[in-house]
Amino acid sequence: MNIPDLLGWLGNIGFLIGAIYIAKKDIKTFFWQVWGNAFYIVQSIMLHIPSLLILSIVLIIIDIIGWYNWSKRNNE
Repeated sequence: MNIPDLLGWLGNIGFLIGAIYIAKKDIKTFFWQVWGNAFYIVQSIMLHIPSLLILSIVLIIIDIIGWYNWSKRNNE
C-alpha cells in the first residue's frame, strides 16, 4: 500500500469514528472529524487534488466552530 492510499484509509477511519460519536451526540466527534480531514489534506497535497484540499480545510473550520459552540453551550 502506498502512502496516499494509507492516508485516505486513515481519513476514512477518522470519519467513521466521528460518525459513531455523532450518533452518540458526543463532542469527541469533532476531534475525529478534524483528524480525518488532516489526513485528507496531506493526501490531497501529495496527489495534487485541490478540490479535496479546499473541502478538507473548509470542513476543519466548520468542525472547529462546531466544537467551540458545543463546548460553549454545554458549559453554560
